[in-house]
Amino acid sequence: MPGMNPFSLLLSRAAQVCKAFIAHPFLWLGVFASHLAIFPLGYCILNFLVAETPAEAMRLGDPPIPSTWEAGVMNHGQYIRWFSIEAHPLIFWSLVGLLFTNFFLIYYLRKKAAASI
Repeated sequence: MPGMNPFSLLLSRAAQVCKAFIAHPFLWLGVFASHLAIFPLGYCILNFLVAETPAEAMRLGDPPIPSTWEAGVMNHGQYIRWFSIEAHPLIFWSLVGLLFTNFFLIYYLRKKAAASI
């Protein structure tokens, strides 16, 4: 729109988004929740990928992991108890599947939300 200053454009866009949120609140809450779910899913997948078994930690010269643990992840000089992909492939691939499903859901919801504005 020629002649409008950037602040007016920003306010009109914000008003459009607010109207769309009021018209479809569950759609927008779904978009927000899907974005939030990326962080814990990514955290779990990365921990699976970098987890070391007690034998691997000894071989690499890292501080020892308790022998009763299946695997551990180094975090600021201490280990966090975790799982190995070899022992729990179903959990790992379920997390990967959830992450990709979440990306598809974000794409779908954002497309639908953009159409509602």
